[in-house]
Amino acid sequence: MAAVAASNLGVLAYYLGRYGEALSEYEEAREGFARAGSEAQRAMVSDNIAETYLELNLLAESHDLAEEAAGTFQRLNLPGHRARAELNQARALLRERPQRLEAALELLRRARETLTAQGDPVWTHLAGLDLAGALLPSDPAEALRLADEARPFFRGAGLDHYETYARWVRAEALLAAERGPEAAQEFERLVTRAENLNLSDLAARCRLRLGRLAELRGDRARARQEYDRALVWVETTRASLKADDFRAAFIEDKQAAFARSVELTLAAVEAGESTPDELLLRVERWKARILLDYLAAGEQKRTAPGSPAETPAAGGAGATAATRALDERRGALREELALLHRRI
Repeated sequence: MAAVAASNLGVLAYYLGRYGEALSEYEEAREGFARAGSEAQRAMVSDNIAETYLELNLLAESHDLAEEAAGTFQRLNLPGHRARAELNQARALLRERPQRLEAALELLRRARETLTAQGDPVWTHLAGLDLAGALLPSDPAEALRLADEARPFFRGAGLDHYETYARWVRAEALLAAERGPEAAQEFERLVTRAENLNLSDLAARCRLRLGRLAELRGDRARARQEYDRALVWVETTRASLKADDFRAAFIEDKQAAFARSVELTLAAVEAGESTPDELLLRVERWKARILLDYLAAGEQKRTAPGSPAETPAAGGAGATAATRALDERRGALREELALLHRRI
């Protein structure tokens, strides 16, 4: 069935960090399952979309979609799938509304209990890792225990991506427990693994952490190097996103890397360790990225399917004056975008 194939391709693209491709496949699968009247499978794909939205920082959309899927699974008496959807609900709550920590913890614990009762060890451990992430600020020791519990299971099952996630949670727990040197060693090992597996998003997160740890040690040169490496991976993931609202949302929580890179370069210039030209280049690249997103977002809005700019005027008379004006503006924007691309 085409919908099943599209769903499987979406999962593969998601784990490779190609979130735009994943969403395209998921949408095709969801439409196919809707046409076939398969409510449960459609809800499963909706939950996968919710998970992908989390990676793109579309938190409210992720929460609402996961909540809707959980309600469908509850009505269809599918407790295991309901628990998985509740995990995505909890993840979105933790990031969008930190004040809802207790509600998120309740969802996570309930989901984990359900998955344990269902005899699903893979998802039980994944729920444990999500719970560990929520506990990092308040109970890093318990978070570390949960990560160390999950890691050997995933390794033994040959689930490389999940084992890598468990190692990430472990490194975060060490950092939260103020065990900086151990955390740095764990991130060093983890980033090599993530880069070898081509997990661009995780590689970027590891480089950001290593940059911050280098700053805390007073090693500004190493910190700048790590931030720059992180930005290479950020751009790798960002470039795969075709929709500009997705690209803008994805970059939102990673802007600190650009800012810190510029600030550290400024400090290096003041200390005579770098040149003003390097600082100017970094600032201009940062400004250009912002402007590119702004212009591209405007271009996308002007060419939305079904908009006047895409639809001939009634009566077959061709484009109206307003449509011609929009076309001219789109042409000017394309020229500006081309110029900016050449400069970058």
